Amino acid sequence: MNEQEIIGSVTRALHRGTRELDAATIARLSALRHHALTHADAPIRDGSGTLAWPLRHVWIAALLVILLLFAGWAYMRQQELTSGVETDLLLLTGELPPGIYADRVFAPWLQGYRR
Repeated sequence: MNEQEIIGSVTRALHRGTRELDAATIARLSALRHHALTHADAPIRDGSGTLAWPLRHVWIAALLVILLLFAGWAYMRQQELTSGVETDLLLLTGELPPGIYADRVFAPWLQGYRR
């Protein structure tokens, strides 16, 4: 079924349905149909489509992305600082597990900490 056959099928179905409508409704539908057909080729000027807002306000979307990236970076930075503070507190209070002293990374870290 091609496009013209589909249009013909829909038109016939609509004409069958109009037999049950009153004259005022038929006149109104005819006027709306005429208006739609005469303005079918007119370009959309108001930009009221689904993507109109994001395209006009792309800078807002870019700003939101930047803010989300900054928030993620700040959160990760805070986690790194918190982790370092917890390690220092455990070291100072002597509550580090004994296995940490045998770790190969601990001795260089401790030497760097003394500087």
